[in-house]
Amino acid sequence: MAPETPYGRNNFFLRHAPVLLIISLVWFALTLQHRPVSFFYILAWFVIGLLYSLVMIFGVGIRRSAFWDFVSFVILIGGGFFVSDVLLLDRVGSDWFGFSQGMAIVFVCFFGLNWALRRKLLVT
Repeated sequence: MAPETPYGRNNFFLRHAPVLLIISLVWFALTLQHRPVSFFYILAWFVIGLLYSLVMIFGVGIRRSAFWDFVSFVILIGGGFFVSDVLLLDRVGSDWFGFSQGMAIVFVCFFGLNWALRRKLLVT
């Protein structure tokens, strides 16, 4: 049995990034059929996804510490609350589907960056 490396989880994401990216893109396309979303809503989730992905790939993936875990958590949860409180003022009730759209965008960013930077990250 091969010994487990401390970065086994990251290697899984790097190895399977193209498949996971396709799944995330399909998920996002399916959520777009439910109701129209604004360009600013998609842009806000894209920025959150890009920031979260950069912190997860370069912060947590390379230097595992509680600080980077906290920063990624704040970006993801704080960004989600920002989008729901600032950009979705006209919606009432539960907005679980809107959050699902946002998480699909975050996953598209995360797996897209993993796939784009895969060769460089596997070397380090």
